Amino acid sequence: MKNHLLPGLLIGVLSLLSAGCLHMEDRGKDDMTVENLPSGEARIRSVKLDRIPSGDTDLTVDFAGEGIPVGRELFGLVNYQYLYGNKKSPVASMIYRQLKPENTQARVEARFNLAEPENDNGDPGILDGGRFFSSEALPYSGDTAAFYSDLKDMNQEVLLLLDYNTQWNSTTGRFNGPPSSEEEWAEFALAIISDAVASGADVKYVEIWNEPNVENYWSGTLDEYYSLFNKTSEAIHKEFPGILVGGPVLSPDPSAGDFSRWISGFIENCGPYADFISFHSYSENPDSLIEKSKEILARFRAAAGGTGPGIIISEADYRELTPDDKFNYLLNRQIRLAEESGTFLGFHQFCLPRYSEGAYDFGLIDTDGSIIPHNYNPYFASRSLRGRTVPLTGSGLPVGVDAIASRDTGGEMESLILNNNLDRDISLDVRLDFPDDGKERTLSMFTIDSRTVRLTGTDSIISGSAAYRITIPPSGAVSLEIASGRQEDFIFGTFEVDDDSLIVGDSTTGLLTVTNRGSVPVSGKVTLVGQNQDWDVEYLDSRSFEDMNNGDSLSCRVRITAKSATPKEGAAVLAYIQARRSGERSLSFAGIPLKLRVLAPVDFDIVPRINYAAPGEDSSILVKARNSFTEDIRGRLSADFPGGWSHSPGQDYMVKEGKRAEYLLSFTLPEGTEPGEYPVKVSFEYMGTDFSREGIVFVRDYPRRRSLPVDISAYFDSDLFTGEDAFDDVDNFGGPFSYPARFYPSGETAGQYGWTFAFPPTETGMLNALRLDKGPYRISLPEYNCSGLAVLVSATNGNKEIEFALEYTEGNRETVTKKITDWCVDAKYDEVEVMKAPYRHLTTGILQDAEPRITLINIETDSGRKLKSLSVPQESDFWLIALTLDKAEEN
Repeated sequence: MKNHLLPGLLIGVLSLLSAGCLHMEDRGKDDMTVENLPSGEARIRSVKLDRIPSGDTDLTVDFAGEGIPVGRELFGLVNYQYLYGNKKSPVASMIYRQLKPENTQARVEARFNLAEPENDNGDPGILDGGRFFSSEALPYSGDTAAFYSDLKDMNQEVLLLLDYNTQWNSTTGRFNGPPSSEEEWAEFALAIISDAVASGADVKYVEIWNEPNVENYWSGTLDEYYSLFNKTSEAIHKEFPGILVGGPVLSPDPSAGDFSRWISGFIENCGPYADFISFHSYSENPDSLIEKSKEILARFRAAAGGTGPGIIISEADYRELTPDDKFNYLLNRQIRLAEESGTFLGFHQFCLPRYSEGAYDFGLIDTDGSIIPHNYNPYFASRSLRGRTVPLTGSGLPVGVDAIASRDTGGEMESLILNNNLDRDISLDVRLDFPDDGKERTLSMFTIDSRTVRLTGTDSIISGSAAYRITIPPSGAVSLEIASGRQEDFIFGTFEVDDDSLIVGDSTTGLLTVTNRGSVPVSGKVTLVGQNQDWDVEYLDSRSFEDMNNGDSLSCRVRITAKSATPKEGAAVLAYIQARRSGERSLSFAGIPLKLRVLAPVDFDIVPRINYAAPGEDSSILVKARNSFTEDIRGRLSADFPGGWSHSPGQDYMVKEGKRAEYLLSFTLPEGTEPGEYPVKVSFEYMGTDFSREGIVFVRDYPRRRSLPVDISAYFDSDLFTGEDAFDDVDNFGGPFSYPARFYPSGETAGQYGWTFAFPPTETGMLNALRLDKGPYRISLPEYNCSGLAVLVSATNGNKEIEFALEYTEGNRETVTKKITDWCVDAKYDEVEVMKAPYRHLTTGILQDAEPRITLINIETDSGRKLKSLSVPQESDFWLIALTLDKAEEN
């Protein structure tokens, strides 16, 4: 079974879309059951708004008036670069663009340790471009020139975060240590900025370091940070006089270093060198945050001689709220902030892509492009709030309802947002007064809450006044978008289903809806995309529309029969619409993906996913299977190996309800097989459908070892591995991430790359690794003559350089230095990747989009002498998992 996010012919089209539409995340069972809808060739209904007399109303919006500027720079979202670099979903970036991010800021993170892992030369004033990798400095973004060009196309200012350190320039040897050479660190800063500017990026602001009041991120003193800031700021101002430099980018966490002390010290020591103050805000009342920021800003401007222009909040969120409360909080906060451009230079919600940290989930858009509604919908509601505010008058809003309206003459857009914080419906009579300019306007009314976005009404307006009775749902909002002329995003589409969680063979019925919210008739066609290619999709009604007027909607039922499983997290399925106006070319639109989950009868893995084999040798791969159904399952198990490899034949399988089974599939490589990477596909057939996964066999002609696995479990003090039902089974691991045990040969003796290891058990509650942060450690070894030893290791939070010490029985001692790559990055040194998982676990129960590795390092020894021990130094974020000796022929 292959899962296709989008049919191949549509991938290129969808990735270029600039306009879009929303699906209704709420399944709508209270007001729509797809199965009960009558069939029809083309069901067209109208969502045109009914007007009321425009006399006395509760609220009057004067779109001819003018207030203060709306600060679009206060609608930034952190880490677009991750979404941009997530090639698994061509939809995700498009969904971001539906928030209309133009004129907002993009906070771009650049890391020194990625750009210059080794010193490029000994002269801080000279940059060796061949050894400084600016293209590697931005995590996830790939081609930096293309990434910056993408930001420029969206007319986004860049807030460039320069953070952390490289080991060779750290006083502590860690990424959080202060620089040994501030000049080298400043060289890095200038190189990264230069690369961004050369790529056409509008770099307006630069932050120095990230959360230095958190010890994990900065282990130096306050004075050392102030010194680094001033040195770097001077260099940037000299080289790039138009760029503003700020800090200290503080964490508000009570467990971090004293926030007030850091702020006061920064103002006193860095005021003359800083252009702005930046810090982070979590779980703060908006009014309290604004008041605090104004007080800090007043002190900063006084110390800087009145030249300090403002504050940047470069991370913000409220973590402890329910979805309903989170929706209202974010929307209220953004309404409140919109009028504070005089205080804030920028404000950034953390964060754009889905991300988990500790017990909290963040994010607006998941990695497959689907939305996290309670975070995404407030930004959709306020996406057209731009230009200048306009006056609101009338008898007054009920307590608990917030409102703001704006007019953007350049973009020909008016906007009104009504946010209801109460737990009951609120109905208001609202009059809209427009300039007598003769412009044709189209009004779209969206009703939005923590689960759904619905287009609930449209109208066409020329000038004068129009009044409507508007009902705001409990803990929800109404957003009016009024466009002058013929806007490009004139189509709005939805997709709903009766049941979004199925098992293979089940069917569900969905409803595709297309609404014309533009000013002229449109024609076109809607299609469902994103489903697995082998699913049956039957359109029960016409999905084409002709000359559909403003406010008209087409509804088309779709029956889906799932013949194959989705990944565990589901498949992103969406409405794809092609529409045209008379005399114009066809345009494409899409809805935000709806997640459909289809469960397979057998859940299985190839363990490990990486296997090494030598030509002419017998090898095998292990398949671990689990019955995920509520009945016994049986069928045929087979494997496809490259041509010419002899292998075990297919076999019948039977796995009882709720049970697990293991299958060993043997194979032999012919002599002379070329070294390289070879795919192997394993398939479980069930009721005529194949469920398949691919593993990798690396062919290498490696030495044959006489392995002697060494039991080092007595030294274990941490737990790297977690099961699928116990993501929080971590002990002394040092972070919220862990390695999924399902991809690891737990408690077994198995061979890899010519070595045989005793793999420690991974059951819940078991310690299975040695963490070196409390070292040094001395590991006793069996006293044998050995030609080498191999260690399975894992390095987190950056690459590591470890000095291993070998002690022989005669008292001789020698050291061997090995470099080990970070566990989520392709191996850069002479280590060998022997385990690789498709994701890592977060303690919150989320599968995090990273590919953690476990690597093998080979340490040569003097075979003429007997080993006695292996010593390792203290090193944070480094783990030993298993150890094996290669016994010499004579012992």
